[in-house]
Amino acid sequence: MSGAGIAITRRGLIAAAALVPMVASGQTPADAPRLPPGVPGRLVRHADVRSAHVAPRHVDVWLPPEAEAGKPLALLVMHDGQDLFDPASAYAGHTWGVAEALSTLSAAGKVPPTIVAGVWNTGARWREYMPAQLLGLLPDGVRASMEGEQGGASLSDGYERFLADELLPVLRGAHPIAPGPAAIMGSSMGGLASLEALAEHPAAFARAGCISTHWPFADPRKADRTAARAGCGAHVYRTGARRAAGAAAVDGSWRPHARSILCAVSGECGCRAGYGTLAARRGLRKPRLSGGGA
Repeated sequence: MSGAGIAITRRGLIAAAALVPMVASGQTPADAPRLPPGVPGRLVRHADVRSAHVAPRHVDVWLPPEAEAGKPLALLVMHDGQDLFDPASAYAGHTWGVAEALSTLSAAGKVPPTIVAGVWNTGARWREYMPAQLLGLLPDGVRASMEGEQGGASLSDGYERFLADELLPVLRGAHPIAPGPAAIMGSSMGGLASLEALAEHPAAFARAGCISTHWPFADPRKADRTAARAGCGAHVYRTGARRAAGAAAVDGSWRPHARSILCAVSGECGCRAGYGTLAARRGLRKPRLSGGGA
């Protein structure tokens, strides 16, 4: 994706735990996904995609008009797929406006035509999106409390393997996708999941967009800032974050955590410190870390 920002509506993101549940298996014409009137492109559902690592889920794929010609296009994988395109499945009936934003940016020449795969979340959203390695850095009591509240340990390793090893081949076999790594993007816990996928699966993902990233992991009052800073800081450095910005109205309660993480690595990786959105990509020149740890 281009460095240009994408204006995506984010209503209800902080209420992620209340996201609309998945529809029943067995798609019928009545529950086939639909774009809002006037939105260009076509929406295709891969229903109940199976995995050896996580529970099955829908994947809704937006194909821009350029895809109809069969020319290979860039691919963006996004979390919380039920909220991206179709008001019928989106939280409170408000989509993120992804197809609308990309259509506008593409027409202006700011981004290339891009196929978007929206991966639906499940009842195990927190467990799948919470990076296991970062959770492991927390004190035992804090980690145990979070796992107890969320129903168990992190499932992020399996979720990432599903995306990188199982879903991407399915998408490439079904749609005109250009060779090479895809981009990945998400909001809140999906921001953490995107950064983790970028760090751990470089052959699959080359860029990440992390919107309103949930740096505190759960309740900001319970977050361990030292562990969060160490773990996330290492990921930010490894992935070459180059820009961070945000809206205080949305991300104000997370600002101390994000500033701690991003400012710790801003001098080493060229990241502009902020507290809401993190854009990262591989291949940037990253000088050696100096004294004063991340």
